[in-house]
Amino acid sequence: MSKIPCIAALLLSASQAFALAPKDLLGNWAGHHEETVNGRGKTFSVVLKGSKISDGAIRLVEHAESPGITATYLFKKDGKFSCKTVQYGMHVLSSYSGSWKSSSGNLIISGSGTDGRLFGAVTETDKGFRFSGNAAKHKIVINARRR
Repeated sequence: MSKIPCIAALLLSASQAFALAPKDLLGNWAGHHEETVNGRGKTFSVVLKGSKISDGAIRLVEHAESPGITATYLFKKDGKFSCKTVQYGMHVLSSYSGSWKSSSGNLIISGSGTDGRLFGAVTETDKGFRFSGNAAKHKIVINARRR
């Protein structure tokens, strides 16, 4: 059983010419989530939906139909970040908390949780964005586009 760490939360709009921020997560996304551990990798097709919730936080929900994994990411206005990854709606695979910040045109997330330390950055591409980061031993690369 594979674990998709909570890095996928970093999907952002490439249409912004300024520093990326959680508000750029709003809307619908599609892409691929690549995960490599000790040189062995897997790729998942994912769909994501970003929405603003009542307290002003941004919630991003990522779903990979196969292997039945859903990750929910929360970016609070005060710079706090949290996420929880669940398989088949009931088995918690990972949980992280930490912080986010906009820096040099990128969105940076750092924290710790179930699998250890979490760190990653989102950058713009021609048609969307690219996330590259690590969650403990997991190397994560996400390429996505707006749906």
